[in-house]
Amino acid sequence: MKKTKTAAHAKRGTTSRAAARLVAPISKSIRLKILRHLQRCKTRGATDQELQEALSLTVSTEVPRRKELESVGLVVSSGLKRPTRSGCSAIVWVHRDFSNWCAGLEPRRISVRERLVEAEKDLEAVRGIAKKYRAVIRRLIAEKRKAKT
Repeated sequence: MKKTKTAAHAKRGTTSRAAARLVAPISKSIRLKILRHLQRCKTRGATDQELQEALSLTVSTEVPRRKELESVGLVVSSGLKRPTRSGCSAIVWVHRDFSNWCAGLEPRRISVRERLVEAEKDLEAVRGIAKKYRAVIRRLIAEKRKAKT
């Protein structure tokens, strides 16, 4: 039987899987907060540390959610870096709508048809993530029922 893995724990141990189970119900709202914050930041974007501070998230909560958004193309690297509090360079992340501006390209006009196609792709990506988490939740419920008997 193939094990379903959540993105939060990838190839880590049982404690990471347990943590992923705990955060699964709120992951969607965290991803949405990150995405909305990056939309408000526009071309300035935000580093992981800035996202964590602005949204009161821990590193272990914010980074996996941002990576999930990056994997479906909603969040992209701006190609820029900014110093963190410790002075290290950090990637500046932007909402994909602002990626052309950050690259110094002229923002292209997008037709209504193109926007609809992009929205459908986004919807499919979100549905894929939701389907994955529904499967994990079903498995957890089944395990819990099995443990009770």
